Amino acid sequence: MGAMASPLGTIGTVLGGLSTAYSAYKTFAGPAVDYASQQQQYKYDRERLNLELQQRQENAELQKQQVAEQAKQADRKRRDALKRAVARQRAISGGQGISSANGSSEAILLGLFDESETELAERERLDSLKSAAYDLDVSQNARLNVLQKTQLQQNNKFDTLKTILNATS
Repeated sequence: MGAMASPLGTIGTVLGGLSTAYSAYKTFAGPAVDYASQQQQYKYDRERLNLELQQRQENAELQKQQVAEQAKQADRKRRDALKRAVARQRAISGGQGISSANGSSEAILLGLFDESETELAERERLDSLKSAAYDLDVSQNARLNVLQKTQLQQNNKFDTLKTILNATS
């Protein structure tokens, strides 16, 4: 039985040493692993915020391009409609015996042009408002992004301090 006690005592001593080594590892390496994990999460969150802002900026730019394209199409339609209206009005005036040299025919045509220009100015004003709204949205998102990054950075500092304090206590 004495021969048996010696190997068990040795195993107990080895296990005690392993337990002490594990405790030391947990004390020193555990916070380092936690810190590395926190830093990785911080980096991921920061990159996610940057990507979200970039996507919002790209979306706003795309929407502004769509507004510009719609404006071009609307302008083409407006010009085509104006040409048809002018041709129709000239045909009506000619059918009634009113010459283009007569002032009344010219006044009618100028009225059509003025009406068309008013519609154009209104559409341009609305397009400008849409564009400004997209820019404002991007600007607000950029400010929010800076705020979120700052908050993330402060939380990261707090978590790091907490990890260090837990390691020393």
